[in-house]
Amino acid sequence: MYELYAVVVHTGLTSCSGHYFCFIRSSPQTWHKLDDSKVTKVAEDFVLSQEAYILFYARHGTPWFSTLMET
Repeated sequence: MYELYAVVVHTGLTSCSGHYFCFIRSSPQTWHKLDDSKVTKVAEDFVLSQEAYILFYARHGTPWFSTLMET
């Protein structure tokens, strides 16, 4: 079993032009949007409504980033 932990989104006409940004899941209930130098907390429903360009998954049981930061 795998869990979604990151989503890359592209806006623009082609893969060579436009803008890329991503969403990162730092804990089971916490998502952030990383867009250039701006980082904002967002709701999971918002992330799942995006038109994803690339999806990243981690094997179930992999430590969350927030857990690694605590150690």
